[in-house]
Amino acid sequence: IDYGSGHEANFICCLLCLDLVGVFDERDSAALVLLVFNRYLRLMRRLQVEYRLEPAGSRGSWGLDDYHHLAFYWGAAQLVGHPHVRPKAARVKDMVDALAPSYIYFDCMHFINTVKSCSLAEHSPLLSDITNVKTWDKVNSGLLKMYKHDVLSKFAVVQHFLFGELLTLDADEALKSAAAAGLEGSEGGGTAGDAHR
Repeated sequence: IDYGSGHEANFICCLLCLDLVGVFDERDSAALVLLVFNRYLRLMRRLQVEYRLEPAGSRGSWGLDDYHHLAFYWGAAQLVGHPHVRPKAARVKDMVDALAPSYIYFDCMHFINTVKSCSLAEHSPLLSDITNVKTWDKVNSGLLKMYKHDVLSKFAVVQHFLFGELLTLDADEALKSAAAAGLEGSEGGGTAGDAHR
């Protein structure tokens, strides 16, 4: 059994559909990330450890994380404009441990530190590189670009989305994007085009 950022994306699609039918409103946005998504994250981590889930589509040490991406993106968003905490704090284990209960990004780093034994630079060079970025704003915008490229544009991920009345897909645009990227007919590497409301 495997788990990866595509599964994470499907959970978010479920929340998006609930939002589109009016279950949530603008006031619920922070709670959806800080409470609902955070509980989902904890449950998934428990399952990953308990059942030793294989990372789905992981790029190994060259990827952001074996299982999650949005947790880092929203975690960085939570820290944008923080007056004291900078990305370099993720290099210091004591800082990570102290900040993990309050900040999603550091909670992610804390979890990684508990399941991997070598240095951050060895097991997660990309996360290590991120600690050199000066501001959380730049980290956050870079993680969004990476999410679009590494998750949403991958056929292996979006082939499992249930497109329909709520989540639509412009098939013509998807084919144009795939052809432009030279991915037409490729196994699992094509793009999804524009998935939108």
